[in-house]
This record gives sequence, structure tokens and C-alpha cells, in this order.
Amino acid sequence: MNKWNNFFKQFPLKLLAIPFLSALCVWYCLWIGFHMELRVLATIFFAGIFFAFAITMNTANVRRFQAFDEIAFLKSCVISQWLLAKNYLNEEQILALHKDMVSFFKALQGFLHQYTRKEESEQKLREIDVFFEKWIKTAEDLRKAGLASPEISRVLQWHQQMIFAFEKLLSIKENRTPKTLRFFIACALTISLFVLAPQFALYGYFGIFSASFVSLILVVLIRIQGMLEHPFGDDPDDVGFEFLERMEKRLK
Repeated sequence: MNKWNNFFKQFPLKLLAIPFLSALCVWYCLWIGFHMELRVLATIFFAGIFFAFAITMNTANVRRFQAFDEIAFLKSCVISQWLLAKNYLNEEQILALHKDMVSFFKALQGFLHQYTRKEESEQKLREIDVFFEKWIKTAEDLRKAGLASPEISRVLQWHQQMIFAFEKLLSIKENRTPKTLRFFIACALTISLFVLAPQFALYGYFGIFSASFVSLILVVLIRIQGMLEHPFGDDPDDVGFEFLERMEKRLK
């Protein structure tokens, strides 16, 4: 429920002016008696623009599922390391490792979150780097505890793969669909509604309702596309970290 509240809070009320203005344009066309059939123009507008819009939506969604995969990989490596360490390290080392692993995911959550301030983000990044440094120390502790060299090699391979997975998450956070493409789609969809006002005017007063309804749908779609561009936040479809509590219980 809180996520849905955040969704509506982040929805800019100024965008609701677009449905009102499009309906006003249709009303004006009715008032002056200006209406005509624009099927070809409507097809060009909506077929072409929605094709580009579908590409950006698909790209944003693909990035979201990539984030799920990378986070799942990080969890699997951490759990594997934990189960291995429980059989070789002493109690003090295990407790320290447990604390480091839980802190790592808390730092990862804070670093990736959309609304983390720059200073906090840099602090979380330092904590993540420290965790990766401690991973090497844990590998050395496992070697001293009697873990064979092939298994040590595997632990170090997890380390390299985890860094690679984190860098992919960092790329997903920082790199999005090109702004020019998103700006073009938003402007083109908005302008098309006003250009096609004479087409809606053919339907009389029902055209006023139709224009405002179509405008509202397009505005919501544009907003959703913008939210999917950054998959880490508090929106209903964002990548969540609900597993953190489970991780705290699992690593005991």
C-alpha cells in the first residue's frame, strides 16, 4: 500500500493539464465548426510514435529484469560463501562474516536507491568496496583453515563475478534510455493530440471526452515509462530488497 501511495505522490499533477487542454482544443473545433477526417495522419502519428515508445518501454523493462538477475547472483554467491565458511571458520570469524554480509546488502540497497543523496551514495559505495576487500581476507582465512586450493580458486572467482555483477547494477542505475529519444516521444505524443483535435471533433461532444481520455492514458504511460527507467526506488514495480530480512535470518 505504501508503494502505491508513493506512486501517486510522485505523479506530477501538472501533467493532468494535458487532458484538459486536448479536450479544450476539441471543444474549440466544435465551436467554430472545424472538423475533418485525418485517418492517414492519425495512423502515421500513433503507429510511428507508439513503435518508438514500445522500444523504450521494452528497454526499460529489460534493464529491470537484468537487475533482478544480478541481485540474485550476488545473493547466491554470499549464501554459498556463508555455507562454506560455517564448516571452516571459528565462531568469531563467522560472526564477523555474518555482519559484513548483511551490511553489504544494506549498503547495496542504499547505494542503488533512486533518491539517495550524493554524499550518502558515496559512503555506501565505500562500504561496498570494503566488503569486496574483506572477501579476499576471508578467502585467506579459509586457506589457513584447511580449504583446498581448487575451492579457494572458486571463492576468488565468486569475488570477481560479484564485482562484475555490481558494476552491471551500477551501469543500470546510471545509464538510461537516451534523453533525446524520451523527449521526442513525450513531445510527439502530446502534440499529436492537439493536431488531431479536428478528427475528435467529428464525434461531437463524445469527441471531447475521447480526447481527454486518450490524453490521460498517454500521460500515464509516459510517466510509467519514466519510472521504469530507474528500477531502484519505492514504486510498485521497482526492484525491491524485501529479501534483506530473510538474508539476516538465513545467515545465522
